Amino acid sequence: DGDGVWRWSVDRYLEELKNGNIYYKKTTTSSLLNENGEQSKWNIYTKIWLEDRLEEGRVPVDLITKWENRISSQELKDLDLPFDFAKPVELIKYLIDLVQNNDNGIVMDFFSGSATTAHAVMASNVSQGKKKFIMVQIPDECAENSEEFKAGYKTIDEIGRERIRRAAKKIAEENPEKAESLDLGFKTYYLRATDKQTLDKIVDFDPNMPLDVEDIKSKFGKDTIIETWKIKDGYGFNAEVKEIDLKGYTAYLLTDSKVGTSLYLIDDMPDNAIVELVRKIEAYELNVDRIIEYGYAFSHATNTALRSNLKTLKNRNAIEPIIRY
Repeated sequence: DGDGVWRWSVDRYLEELKNGNIYYKKTTTSSLLNENGEQSKWNIYTKIWLEDRLEEGRVPVDLITKWENRISSQELKDLDLPFDFAKPVELIKYLIDLVQNNDNGIVMDFFSGSATTAHAVMASNVSQGKKKFIMVQIPDECAENSEEFKAGYKTIDEIGRERIRRAAKKIAEENPEKAESLDLGFKTYYLRATDKQTLDKIVDFDPNMPLDVEDIKSKFGKDTIIETWKIKDGYGFNAEVKEIDLKGYTAYLLTDSKVGTSLYLIDDMPDNAIVELVRKIEAYELNVDRIIEYGYAFSHATNTALRSNLKTLKNRNAIEPIIRY
């Protein structure tokens, strides 16, 4: 009838009724309405049989014996990867399918090791869903006498990343008809601290001493700054970054209904880019809640010009740029 409340078709209902899987019970909390549009005194309930759920793999048992750890050794051998004590992919896939009621959910493993969980998520997506994974692994060093070290892996996380690559390739080869629709890629994020202080952390300045500070852009690159700011500002890993062209200068825009809209300025701005930015804001072509500039990139003259123009916007509230180092 188009109201979207029907759980089963008529044929399915009659079949379940015949099998004794439907019964009616008096209740004061029914969601049904009677012929007068009033709350019904009855509700419909269905029976769920344990045997059926066990057969479907929907109910966990106290002891899972179907998958032994030695299976994982063969799985890693098939990928030509050395690693001890991994879990079987099918076991992790079973657990994921058991608890994940969202086909687009995110599975996180804080101790990812050889990235079995990532392998299992990709394998699960072959049959259903577009689940994502987040693997967390500190760079534990491989012992120099270990097979991992002899194979060229210095840290555990290197093995995990290589496993994801090889598992993705294997899954694509085994499922050519679905390879294009499967998301088998990943990004790597590192937690790194600068070796030196940044300008905003300097407490005492001695003009007779050389200024020894860390320029994150020069050391880690522009993408690192953007990704770091995304997390710092609450946009998250998956936030889309939109490039805004300002007369040949590229600014980076992020929008979120809760966080608001931020414009990142990573490179020094020529005068015509500042003029274009102001024009877009005044013309309501660009709506931003905050503008954040990378302090090392901006000259004093550029910073002064930018701030002066953003303070005197026509028909718009003034914007005070935030400087980060």
